Amino acid sequence: MGGGTVQVLGLTLEQPPSQLNGGGFNSSMSADTITLGTSLGAGNSINIHFLLGVQQSGSYRFFINVEALPNPGAGGPFIRKGSTKLTTPTPDKF
Repeated sequence: MGGGTVQVLGLTLEQPPSQLNGGGFNSSMSADTITLGTSLGAGNSINIHFLLGVQQSGSYRFFINVEALPNPGAGGPFIRKGSTKLTTPTPDKF
């Protein structure tokens, strides 16, 4: 957006997934830099990156539900729908 460089953090799967190919359905993740002892301050943010490995062709849905302490006007679900059948995928910025 501004043309600069930002630090992007990876996420950690919070428990070993029961699915054969890793976390997916009903998985939960966390950023290692945010814990109960080192919470994210009011008004602060972090940049995260999701790398999805869709392993079959067809339609898919990617759903994020942010669980945090209540803050008026923040949080809520995010849903992205797409298809692996497109010849040139168009990346979206969340």
